[in-house]
Amino acid sequence: MPTLVIDNGAGNIKAGWSTDKEPVVFDNAKAKHRSSKRTYIGPVIGSTKNKAGLVFKRPFQKGFLIDSELQREIWSTAFGPEYLNVDAKEASLLVTEPLFNFKPIQESIQELAFEEFGVASMFRAPGTDLSAHLACKSASAGHGSGGGCLILDAGFSFTNAVPYVNGKRVDAGIRRVDVGGKMLTNHLKDLISYRYVDVSNESYVVSQIKEDTSFVAENFMQVLKQTSRTKNIEKNPIVVEYELPNFDDVTRGRMRMKGPDGKSVKQEGSHKLQTITLCNERFSVPEVLFSPSDIGMQQAGISAAVTASIAALAPLHQPLAYANIVAVGGSAKIPGFQARLMADVRASAPAEFSQVNVAVPDNADWYTWRGGCDLANDSELFSKHCVTKAEYAEHGHNVCYKRFDGAE
Repeated sequence: MPTLVIDNGAGNIKAGWSTDKEPVVFDNAKAKHRSSKRTYIGPVIGSTKNKAGLVFKRPFQKGFLIDSELQREIWSTAFGPEYLNVDAKEASLLVTEPLFNFKPIQESIQELAFEEFGVASMFRAPGTDLSAHLACKSASAGHGSGGGCLILDAGFSFTNAVPYVNGKRVDAGIRRVDVGGKMLTNHLKDLISYRYVDVSNESYVVSQIKEDTSFVAENFMQVLKQTSRTKNIEKNPIVVEYELPNFDDVTRGRMRMKGPDGKSVKQEGSHKLQTITLCNERFSVPEVLFSPSDIGMQQAGISAAVTASIAALAPLHQPLAYANIVAVGGSAKIPGFQARLMADVRASAPAEFSQVNVAVPDNADWYTWRGGCDLANDSELFSKHCVTKAEYAEHGHNVCYKRFDGAE
């Protein structure tokens, strides 16, 4: 029987059987409208037509699980026949956890899996371990090398640079930047609310605006000067008009495309929609990943985190890490991300390391889930890491720590 693989992210959950081609992706949250008592849990949120003014409650805060009861509710809904259709008592479970997770949190997940849902067996591992497992197997696809790699995980709460040597994580080289997708969304929300229209209660909509319009500038100051020359939408390729959804006949916002004359082309129903004009917000928001000081954070950006992480490795392993940087997570999908990271790292790398390569897989937002599937489908390797329900009943949490500690 295939394994149920859950990439249990702080923002989204990516879940599915190890034999599936793609995961089911849904919010790891409970949501409600401010004017209503009705709540929407996990995958139900995505099928809700009116997402205006949704208020979210998440089981994760600052990247760590703090509400296991809410996580149980979300999993229960997702396991139902309308979505994953899981008989948990017959399932083997692979679930991700944050790096340097706390023991009480690990125990709550194990209790949730074995005692609440009664899974037949389980394995938990940091998401970057699963990404590295796949990256190290995918040298032929240009996504890594069996000898080692560096995983840059641009997640919801923060971004981690994690080096691997011979498939093993080097904890001393891990560097974290406290900027993730959530902070970018909140920053864009503040900018739009100050400059155009109040969207302070529209996290869902602003997240979609970020996904649809953002790009990373390879040379930030050069693009900034370009936008400052003119705000005329017809003459400035950076300026775009964005139609906000009305949640009647248009449930997702959309960016107006430009015609050959530079003018925005209206679509069917555009006359019903409120429109905002976006300019430097498009690239200044993702720039926070590379320069957190832009919003007053006393931290280096992700490019510096990558070079610092590699510098912590033994000199023998550094060239291989520079040559095999794999960026995963939702923010890695932002257009221009790969080119900017490559340029920054190449500029700061020591001269003797001439080969610098940054790969962003096509499925960067669920690459970790795919790595979990690959591991789960290797029955011999996966069985070495799993803890069965009988073993948990006999030995409790101790067998989990023993089996999972230091695993891939």
